[in-house]
Amino acid sequence: AVISELQERFGNAELAMMISAALIRSDPNKNIIKSLQTLQFKRSTGVFLNYVDFYRANK
Repeated sequence: AVISELQERFGNAELAMMISAALIRSDPNKNIIKSLQTLQFKRSTGVFLNYVDFYRANK
């Protein structure tokens, strides 16, 4: 997926800052940028929650 490639290339924190900056600057592309931001959040949250589930199951 697009968000995976971007996270791999720039890192999670750097990508989040880039998306936020682009959202402020870019009126015509706000919907696309907002979608990328949502995808990044959902992906990161899913990874974290899967880790918590794994940790609890293997205590």
